Amino acid sequence: MFNICCVPSAHHLTQSHRKTWHATYKRVFVIYAKFINSLLGLKKGTAAANAVGLVIIFFLSAVMHVFGDYAMFGDVKLSGGSMIFFMLQVPALLIEQLVIKFAQKAGIRKATWWMYVLGYVWVYSWCAFSMPYWIGPHLAKGYWGTKPKYDYGFALNMLIHEFKVL
Repeated sequence: MFNICCVPSAHHLTQSHRKTWHATYKRVFVIYAKFINSLLGLKKGTAAANAVGLVIIFFLSAVMHVFGDYAMFGDVKLSGGSMIFFMLQVPALLIEQLVIKFAQKAGIRKATWWMYVLGYVWVYSWCAFSMPYWIGPHLAKGYWGTKPKYDYGFALNMLIHEFKVL
C-alpha cells in the first residue's frame, strides 16, 4: 500500500517521498505548484517558493487520498486522516531541509555513517508518529484484517494482528 520507508532512501524524508509511488503524480502536482507560485510572484528556487510548492503538492495528494478514503469508508469523518497525514509532511520536510542547509553551512559536505543512522531514526520515528493518522481509520474499520481489540499503535497492531508475531 505504501512505500514511504523504502530502505535505500529512508535516511531522508525528502528522498523517501521522491522515490515512492507518489512520484508518479509529481509532474501533475508540480504544474499547479508552479502556477500558484507565479500568481504569488515567487521566484523559482527560493525558500518561499519551495514552501508554497510543498503545501500545494501535499494538499493535492491529500485531497486525492481523502476521496479514496471516502470511497472506502463512505464517511467524511473517517476520511480526514489522509489530510492530516499528508499536511503533516510539509513542516517535517521543511524542518529537514533547514537542518540540511545548516549542516552544509557548518561545512559538512559528506554524510558519515552516524548521520545515516540518525537519518534512519528520524524517518522511522516520523513514520511512527504520522502514519497512524492515515492508517488508523483503516485499522479501526478492519481493512487490514480483524479489528484490533486494543490500540497498541501502528507498529504493534501490525505485528500482533497482521503478522501474528506477538
